[in-house]
Amino acid sequence: MERPRVFITRRLAVDPASVLGAGIEIDLHDSELAPPRADLLRRAHDAAALVPMVTDRIDAEVIEASPRLRIVANHGVGYDNVDVSTCTRRGI
Repeated sequence: MERPRVFITRRLAVDPASVLGAGIEIDLHDSELAPPRADLLRRAHDAAALVPMVTDRIDAEVIEASPRLRIVANHGVGYDNVDVSTCTRRGI
């Protein structure tokens, strides 16, 4: 069975593995800067979960380009950066 993959769009204050635990493949954009749009689309493609910052735009293009996506969990307050209607339509 393939391990679920989580794409985290920025460096965090904690080690993601200590929070997510075993059995999860973590793809961390280890930077304080946002990943370039093309990189976001490429790395989100195989992710089961996205952990973006509230400044990352998770729009229909990103969501539709991610067929395995099941979770979008903002790191921060709010969700204006996420296309909630597309997530809802996709069961995310």
